Amino acid sequence: MSARDGDWPSQVKIYAPDPAGRGRLRSHCGGTVIGARWVLTAAHCFVSATASGGRRQALAAQQVLVVAGAARLPPIITEGDAVARKGIGARAVIYHPEFQPGTFANDIAVIELKEPAEVPVVPIVGAEAKDDDLAGLAGTVLGWGLTREAPGADADLLPADLQEAELPLVSSAACRAAYSGSVLEGNAIGAQTLCAGFAAGGRDACRGDSGGPLMLRAAEGGWAQAGVVSWGEGCGRQGRYGVYTRVAAYEPWLRQVTGGEMAPGALPSRAFTLSAAAPQAASGAAPQAAGALAALAPDDVERAAMSVPPGDRALVIGIDAYPAPLTLTGSVPDAEAVSALLVEALGFRRDQVMVLTQERATRSNILAAIDAWLVRGSAPGSRVFLFYSGQGFQTRAFPALRDGREGAGIAPVDLELIRAADGTVRDVGRAISPAELARTLERLSGRSVTAIFDTTQISRRALQRPATARPGEAGAVRAVEAVVDLAPAQRDVAAGATRLPLVPPSGSTVWFAAAPDQWALVDAQGDRPMGAFTRRWVNAVRALHLVNQSGDVAALYQMVRDSLDQFCAAQASLCRLGLAPQVVPMTEGAPGEKKASLLQAAARSLPAADNPAGLAVVADEPGRALRVDSRKAGYLVVLAIAPDGSVRQIFPARARLVAAGRAARDINRVRADVPTLIPLMDLSEGERRDGIFLAVFSEKAVQVLDVPERAGEAGDKMGALIFLHDHIKGLRFPDPVTGLLVDGAWSFATFTERGADGGASAAAGATLRAATRDGPAKTNAP
Repeated sequence: MSARDGDWPSQVKIYAPDPAGRGRLRSHCGGTVIGARWVLTAAHCFVSATASGGRRQALAAQQVLVVAGAARLPPIITEGDAVARKGIGARAVIYHPEFQPGTFANDIAVIELKEPAEVPVVPIVGAEAKDDDLAGLAGTVLGWGLTREAPGADADLLPADLQEAELPLVSSAACRAAYSGSVLEGNAIGAQTLCAGFAAGGRDACRGDSGGPLMLRAAEGGWAQAGVVSWGEGCGRQGRYGVYTRVAAYEPWLRQVTGGEMAPGALPSRAFTLSAAAPQAASGAAPQAAGALAALAPDDVERAAMSVPPGDRALVIGIDAYPAPLTLTGSVPDAEAVSALLVEALGFRRDQVMVLTQERATRSNILAAIDAWLVRGSAPGSRVFLFYSGQGFQTRAFPALRDGREGAGIAPVDLELIRAADGTVRDVGRAISPAELARTLERLSGRSVTAIFDTTQISRRALQRPATARPGEAGAVRAVEAVVDLAPAQRDVAAGATRLPLVPPSGSTVWFAAAPDQWALVDAQGDRPMGAFTRRWVNAVRALHLVNQSGDVAALYQMVRDSLDQFCAAQASLCRLGLAPQVVPMTEGAPGEKKASLLQAAARSLPAADNPAGLAVVADEPGRALRVDSRKAGYLVVLAIAPDGSVRQIFPARARLVAAGRAARDINRVRADVPTLIPLMDLSEGERRDGIFLAVFSEKAVQVLDVPERAGEAGDKMGALIFLHDHIKGLRFPDPVTGLLVDGAWSFATFTERGADGGASAAAGATLRAATRDGPAKTNAP
């Protein structure tokens, strides 16, 4: 896929004389600037085999022109034209003395330039990693070669745009096995080579890419060159991997011939992986909900956007796989939970949700998705939903973020840590700043927008001092400055008072996981970690769904805030900066004074919980009893869910069942349209005021529900409510005839006494009262 201009400034195109015409130069090979005057490339670009089995230099240095720093370069240029004038001549070509053109052994060379190339120098993977097993790491190959296999390399088939492809590295053993029986079986594969590609083929380097780089993400951030495009059988063939010269094996030789004019060697990051067995998505395939994006590059994102008719759009981003020390947990589960919620509860179609996680969430992919998917793919009046979970920034310590905007930035997976000479971090590269995000929101006028950032907000203080994570907190704190070794100049920042407030367009709502000067945190409870905010936000939305109301922003906010307070009570050290979510705009004045549609963009109508029996629950005597109505006759069980997620059955009470001393089949049987009163005197004030009551109905006989004493994984009532709803729906009954377990038809209704200033909102109770106020005077006695 085409690379964006500026993404790979160290990449060069090597031009050589075109045999078809005098005065013309054509694309010959690729290379990379590894020193101001040195280009790394492949030896076979300049040396060929002789009939006697020897070798000869087929291309002299004076014939070569090197053009650096541009992603778009034509395959054919003319001496003296604009591109040629930017080129640099070669002083010398130095190929490895043991290069064997017949087998491609030691296929490496350097070009000494006549003058320095004014582009960044790319580091190579150093010799200390020459024996490391790199299989499974995700690499990126670059070049202007053919985009499909074809005989020869006709200039008409060569692209003008630099191409990039992400490939998994594979072991030498797997690579040798793949070429067993091939005509190229005797070619070099071993300790001085790397292999990369998918077992199914479909993506590879090709003719014309020779000499170009195979890049890996470096452990310290940025990129490092691991390989040089050398050879392969065809292009992207099934069962045939591409073979690259392993640069680390030649670092001593490279430093010798360049006089040490190279960047220090780098170690590869282990955080970015890709499976050689991974299926390849068709180009232009539509994005998939609750999964990884089918597209891997900006061009794919644009094609995916064009494949779906304009309308509602959601972009969900989750990144954990940053290089150490930025590696996180919980962000990918956040993205999975939110994308599932959008489809299952908030009415988005699967093809309207694009998900970017891990290595797919690069800066270029995110910006392409925001532009093509959210802005151009949505229509006026439609819903737009943007969710991001990953690393963030707590201050303006880094110059790249001093754009004066309030809010949060995005740290893409290819975020670069720019280091000072002493190794401390002085800046970041590739970050998406609050100003860039604000410009996106401004382009979405006329849409109903919800944006959610489960990451740390930038401080609004004039003097900013980043807080530092304690040992053991890395991975749980979503703030870059908290976990890196900042340069002294970045530890105290006078930001001034020039910041511009975040003013979302009319009809939009922006959520932040934490207030400025607080950290967004990871909640490690449950089966898998999630963002502390996202877990509770998703649970709150689902809980409102289960109480049959669309709710309002203030009610949702209070539910999330209450649950985060409980989380911080148990995690006081981690929450030492506080953890208070923010909504812009939320209310005018105190929470609850202004009622806004829940989630603005995200909710039109939340589907009701299962309730075929028409259950309704209201307070008969506030704080003393509940009244439950049903349009059908059957069996009723009522559960009390405490604020901490603990559960107990209050009807029929277990003590009453034990006292009966026998199976009392009718002890909890209710009649149609006859209310049942449930006393609450045995509950604590906290359970009555802050808990949730869940009424469960079945036409089949049931007296005790097999549920855990503490439900869900968030340790709060919202998570418990969601868990119980799904758990009970999965319970089955023995068939009286066959004895087999069969599914039952369950009905659910909920009630909470807490009003709109917290919990599930008094609107739920008002709605339920309206449904039962004209009910009959008879009651089912408990």
